[in-house]
Amino acid sequence: MRKKAFIVGMSDYPNNTLDNPVNDANAIENAFTKLGIDSIKKNNVGIVELKEAIDDFKNDLLSYEVAIFFFAGHGLQINGENYLCAIDTDFNTETRIQFSSLPLTYLINLLEQTNVYTKIIILDACRDNPFERNLRTIGQTSLAPIYAPLGTLIAFATSPGQKANDGFNGNGAYTYSLLKDIFTNDLKIEELFKRVRNTLYTLTSKKQLSWEHTSLMGEFCFSSSSLTSIYNNNYSTFALTDSLFDYTQVTETVKIINCLHSWNWNLQNPAIQQISSLDTTNVNKDDLFVLGRNIYQSGVGPAWHAQSYLENLNSNLSIFPNEVQFHILNGIVYEIYFDKQGLLREKFKTGKIDNVYGLLFNQKYRESLLFIATKLRQYDFRVIYNPLMNENLILNITCTIHSDDLYAITEINMNGINILYKYDGTMLLQSSENIFLNELEEFKELIIKHIGIPSYKLSMYFIGLPDNVNRICIPSRFQLLTRPIRM
Repeated sequence: MRKKAFIVGMSDYPNNTLDNPVNDANAIENAFTKLGIDSIKKNNVGIVELKEAIDDFKNDLLSYEVAIFFFAGHGLQINGENYLCAIDTDFNTETRIQFSSLPLTYLINLLEQTNVYTKIIILDACRDNPFERNLRTIGQTSLAPIYAPLGTLIAFATSPGQKANDGFNGNGAYTYSLLKDIFTNDLKIEELFKRVRNTLYTLTSKKQLSWEHTSLMGEFCFSSSSLTSIYNNNYSTFALTDSLFDYTQVTETVKIINCLHSWNWNLQNPAIQQISSLDTTNVNKDDLFVLGRNIYQSGVGPAWHAQSYLENLNSNLSIFPNEVQFHILNGIVYEIYFDKQGLLREKFKTGKIDNVYGLLFNQKYRESLLFIATKLRQYDFRVIYNPLMNENLILNITCTIHSDDLYAITEINMNGINILYKYDGTMLLQSSENIFLNELEEFKELIIKHIGIPSYKLSMYFIGLPDNVNRICIPSRFQLLTRPIRM
């Protein structure tokens, strides 16, 4: 999931230099860089330069799924409208303020014009304002509540009507509180801002309470776990692309691999039974990884002993040392998503995915969970189940009548976004051509194969489909994407 941030720090206001906003912006930029977030930063700029840069930011978002806007400086409201102040904002009259500062609605509307999946606006504003005397009949030195459009989270440093503390250890108290937890792995953004609120409330002796308005539809974390295993997981090309694997090696492990690789259940079943007596003392990690791959591929075929092996995976792996378990399980889960050329499958091999994830969600096997999550991370344009989130996925499927009481799928919505694309990945699939009838249960199995998700983590709701209809027209070929992959 690619992220782009626009960061603003305004300290040098006329006759009133704030100590912390530029420090805040610099600290946020540094944090975002460490988090792999591409950033643009503007410190102490006038309103014209600020608006021009924001317009450029909007154009840059074409290849990103997440947009983040951070502002530290003065903010105020006039007649319920929020304004973010540049260093040349004219505070003398209401009209001058409105035309020489950035309306928050301008930013929100601009982001709404993009196809960005998640929009996050963070406002460390509402500091004590030296121009307050001018504003007594004009506006308030605080920000007003505002509606967050679909897919947007707006985070305020203060609750409506409050002012912000401008200093704590070189940063504003709010930014300091945000930086304290922003690097926590796999922390959902709603939970992050809850922690920020608790820290901020304590730091300011209960004087400042942050506030958010959210209409996010999906899950978002600033920091995701990365693989930091005590075991070497740098598998060779011959293991990741197992079509290149040397099947002529004369070892007990490779003999078992060859039998499993045969696609002959008369060879596969006895080979599975030999795994438990395998001496893994000197077996290298590549061979163990390829063994795992072949255990899975035989287990989704007709070899019943291989099927049983996967259905009792925990007990079968537990007889081995932890490092051996790690490499075999990595091979098993890798086989679900990647083919013999090491390429991401068009449809995932999900026949025993429920059994595999039954282990991966166990803390004991978390490093294998991190392994596959890291391998899948680069394919964020595809809708693939994120194992690190361990969340249920809900799809809302829109259907319309096609002909003769037949219903066809026209949209598949995930978190409010239509993910049903043409097979070539160029655009959303809206045509009812090239469709065929499918049982609803079979359609769910197809979606599981497209997303690579355990069946018990997927819920599908059909909109416009009568309850007594159990068959539906579906596209013959399609992709589930977060964005078009070709233009």
